[in-house]
Amino acid sequence: MYSTFLKTAAKNDNMLFYEADKDCAAEHGAAAPGISIFRSFDESPVHYTGAAEGAELDSWVEVSSIPTVIT
Repeated sequence: MYSTFLKTAAKNDNMLFYEADKDCAAEHGAAAPGISIFRSFDESPVHYTGAAEGAELDSWVEVSSIPTVIT
């Protein structure tokens, strides 16, 4: 999962990616290990539940970074 996370982070210069420990993850309702997106719109944070596969994670990041309704 970690190497997939790093590869996805390297492809997305317009986003900030951080590593956090399991206590931080638990505080925000995330699994450890896991990946979550914190955003200033819609529901946040959003937790990744897919496989540790690059294409699937890339797609999830792209979809999860766009608001459901755009004004």
